[in-house]
Amino acid sequence: MFFQFCSFIILFTLLHEGTCQSGLGEIQEIMSKMGPAQRKQMEQMMGRNGETLDPNEPGMGGPDGFLGGPDEPGFQPPPQRLGGEETPPRPPRQIAVKRARAVLTEVLALLTTKTARAEFESVRNHIPADMGPDSSQAMWQAVGPVAHRLTTAVMDKYEFTGGFDEALRSIEAAGSRQLDKTISDGLEDVNEIVTGQPAQGRIGRVAALDELADAFLSSSHVERLHAIAEAEKILDAHTVEGKLNPPAAKEYLQAMRGVVDKGVTYVQDIIVDLAVGPGFKKPSGGISPEERERLSSQINILTRFLRSKDHKIIRQRIEAVREAQKAARAGATTREEL
Repeated sequence: MFFQFCSFIILFTLLHEGTCQSGLGEIQEIMSKMGPAQRKQMEQMMGRNGETLDPNEPGMGGPDGFLGGPDEPGFQPPPQRLGGEETPPRPPRQIAVKRARAVLTEVLALLTTKTARAEFESVRNHIPADMGPDSSQAMWQAVGPVAHRLTTAVMDKYEFTGGFDEALRSIEAAGSRQLDKTISDGLEDVNEIVTGQPAQGRIGRVAALDELADAFLSSSHVERLHAIAEAEKILDAHTVEGKLNPPAAKEYLQAMRGVVDKGVTYVQDIIVDLAVGPGFKKPSGGISPEERERLSSQINILTRFLRSKDHKIIRQRIEAVREAQKAARAGATTREEL
């Protein structure tokens, strides 16, 4: 089970009702890459009438939680035990963030040895390259038993009778409750180690700039100016022959300057505008892979600045604007009929 809970719920919101939506086809494209468990959760999240449900509801994975596929943000294993018997996944245990961090640290220590990395790579090399919608399930069935075996000592120590699967569900749930970035980063590390693929939540990001972004909104004015100066140096170091790599890294500096010039809600404002702003236009032919990656990068970077309370505020603001837009459309329709 692999997770990324910091930015995907916002990206999902944009995909479902805003920036990335060109009709049901976009959602179906994403869902086609998921196993049965992931598709069921997406359907629950969308609701029977296509309305996005509150992610704080039971089963929604926490305030910013969503479980995806290996070529989407993280991936959730299908409900299958190591022996091949299909059973519902064990629910997560409620553990404290401090305990979740400790378990995750020990799990990573076991998964990052040269022996473990080589074993994961060997197993992945035997997975057929083109599995289509079954890729998530094939990946988990291949690497799950290896991860479970390598981490048995930690599972026994912390009494996770459901093994690796239950432990990561419990860690993710703890991180989601507090939107803990340390846990988010650690789960992205697990994702990359086991799947051999870059975590989607890290597209466009730069680790050194993440550190500045994490503390930026809580910093004083003077500290923010120092952070901007440091960010400029880091961006210079990532610029070769006039080309910034990754290109999206400029979003860090733009966000920092925006906060200094326009206030602490600037990052919120940008994300809300992406979702429901007056400049938004639905792409008639669907979103291109390049545009999807650009949007993912932008959201990944912007959400790095957010404090826990900002996520809830953003969702409330987006919902409020959409309700107002819906009411305006209904009023316009009524006037036309008259």
